[in-house]
Amino acid sequence: MSNEIGGIDRRGVSVGTGGTSAPKRDAGQTHSGSTASSAAAGAVQITDAASQLSRLEQTVRTLPEVDSERVARVSAALAQGTYRPDPQKIADGLIKSEQALAGLPQGKA
Repeated sequence: MSNEIGGIDRRGVSVGTGGTSAPKRDAGQTHSGSTASSAAAGAVQITDAASQLSRLEQTVRTLPEVDSERVARVSAALAQGTYRPDPQKIADGLIKSEQALAGLPQGKA
C-alpha cells in the first residue's frame, strides 16, 4: 500500500466490520445528477455592507474627481498664509467615516 502526498487513493477504505466504503468525490468535482448543488452554485447572496458599498461607489462615480474651486481657494489661502484647518472638524470627520464603515449609528462610539 503506497500513500502519496497530494495523490488520490481511488481504492475503498476498510470500515469497522470488514466492509469497504467508496472514496468520496472532491468538492470541486461536479456530479451530473445533483440538482441541489447546481441550484446552490447559481445562488448569490449580497451582504448589507456590500450593497451599501455598491451604492456609495455609484454615488461617488457621479461626483467630479476634483473640486477645482475648492482647490483654488485652498491654494490661495496656503500662498497667503491664511489657511487654518480645524483639527476638531478633521477629527469628527475621521470618526464619522470609521463609524460608517463599521456600520455604527452616527454620533455614537
